Amino acid sequence: MSDSPQKDALNMLQLLLEHLQNHYNIAPEEALRLIKEKEDLSVPLSVFERFELTFLEALVKYLHENLSMRFSQIAKSLNKNPVSIWGCYKKSKAKHPNQFSPDLSKGEVPLVIFTSKKYTISEALVHYLSQERKMRYIDIAKLLNRDSRTIWSLARRALKKNEE
Repeated sequence: MSDSPQKDALNMLQLLLEHLQNHYNIAPEEALRLIKEKEDLSVPLSVFERFELTFLEALVKYLHENLSMRFSQIAKSLNKNPVSIWGCYKKSKAKHPNQFSPDLSKGEVPLVIFTSKKYTISEALVHYLSQERKMRYIDIAKLLNRDSRTIWSLARRALKKNEE
């Protein structure tokens, strides 16, 4: 038995990095870069302002078309079923056939906020904007081109889930 949990974790990490190097030809630096890259992915808020698309449809469409992510990658990133992601993309394509031209001046949100199964995509977005960015519901509604009552409902549901 080793001296500390930290030493155990470092040994496990070293073994994992060696395994990636030997079996998949991924250098340790490359593996760490890939992990960091996944954490750094962000989504422009302008993607969500298309009223004809749900927040999930807009997100899937952006990730697939603009970031060239495969449906399996998107599903894994969002903790969703790949088949439902594909169906969602198909619907979004029918509603809005053109690729997004995101406006970065409206800001971005990290992709990682959408990974929790606790919240829907809509709830996660509104919760992040209201709690982390300290935006008012009316401002979120204007930014996302949604009714302020819808934003209020999403925020209340997210807060209620947060209390559970």
